Amino acid sequence: NRELPLQIYLAERKVHIAQIFENVHESIKKHGRSMVVVSEGLEIEGLPIPEEFIVRDAFGHASFGASKITVAQLLTNALNDKSKSKLLAKGAARCNVPGTEQRHSMAYASVVDLDESYYVGQKAALLAASGEHGYMATILRTDWENYQVKYDKAPLAEVAEKDRKFPDHWITKCGTDVTDDFVKY
Repeated sequence: NRELPLQIYLAERKVHIAQIFENVHESIKKHGRSMVVVSEGLEIEGLPIPEEFIVRDAFGHASFGASKITVAQLLTNALNDKSKSKLLAKGAARCNVPGTEQRHSMAYASVVDLDESYYVGQKAALLAASGEHGYMATILRTDWENYQVKYDKAPLAEVAEKDRKFPDHWITKCGTDVTDDFVKY
């Protein structure tokens, strides 16, 4: 029902730090709190990540999860810098970088995630065992009304070094939420 004072910033849509400050202030005024989600790779104008903090993979792509500082920590630091943000709330902004704990603890794994990871791994093993090299095992959605998938393969030449961007039409006009179409998806 979108009742949380939540702002979601996706890497596909740049934002200026001043806009985030303004959005956080408005949320605090209205709700007494604000929750901000930033995706890895988000470019916040006015708050660049210094190049020496970015870890890169063998292909030269930024490996944000392994970087020396995350965009979440940079934003938290900026929000806590009273000379810049003038945060309206008592206390301090803080951040959590999800992912590591979830990947290490089975308590967070959904039945769907467990099943899909097992079957896509099985598909990869079957491809390798049958001598089909140069493919990546895939999960394809087959039924959009009732979630169902099939396991298939894609040629590495078609998927390697490719990014799949979050579609712009699934980001709200204000840039701080996802659309109902995405929620339905």
